[in-house]
Amino acid sequence: MSTVQLPKWLKTVVALAFVWNLMGIFNFYTQITLTEEDIAALPLVEQELMNSTPLWSLIAFGIGVFGGTLGCVGLFIQKKWAFYPLLFSLIAVMAQMGYWLFFTK
Repeated sequence: MSTVQLPKWLKTVVALAFVWNLMGIFNFYTQITLTEEDIAALPLVEQELMNSTPLWSLIAFGIGVFGGTLGCVGLFIQKKWAFYPLLFSLIAVMAQMGYWLFFTK
């Protein structure tokens, strides 16, 4: 059985992507724990965006960041299953970003 030699920079890129996804988890947590008072303190335009965000977009955000984090862990330990959470993460991020790009003013 032959082994594949991975590039030396791969673990650095995966570690950076892992940190990026951890920041995304923090952002997701911050967004789902906003109270009405927190939203009222935002500028009017941001209040409207927060109040009009559909639930499916928020769910896609969560799938994107948690799937990306899990996928990074799988890549770091070189597991084949890492492909699936990363794929689900990509699809979720594309759905979420599609909403923000095409359906918001």
